[in-house]
Amino acid sequence: MASAALTAHEREEIRVGIENQESASAIARRLGRVTSTITREVKRNGGRKRYSATRAEGQALKQRRRPKRCVLQRNEGLAVHVMGRLHAKDSPTTIAKELERAGGRTRWRHRLA
Repeated sequence: MASAALTAHEREEIRVGIENQESASAIARRLGRVTSTITREVKRNGGRKRYSATRAEGQALKQRRRPKRCVLQRNEGLAVHVMGRLHAKDSPTTIAKELERAGGRTRWRHRLA
């Protein structure tokens, strides 16, 4: 079950905890969060050496922005491939399995629009 997103205040508390050389579990206990939430937050935002609460909050706001374009709108190469397969009467399940075997969407990332 997903918990609520971290607040700007919690991110600042994480920064203070890092400065005070607290462990992720100590920070998590203080904030009433799961340790993995804190470790993921720190890792995705520069690690313990470069964590910035302000930058992390900005990134979180950017990620939550709506509306988001779907994968096929963002990736023209993938869209062309999938549409070609659909026009060839391949089932969506077959196409999905093929893409998964080929490494998922990562194969198409270099073609992002």
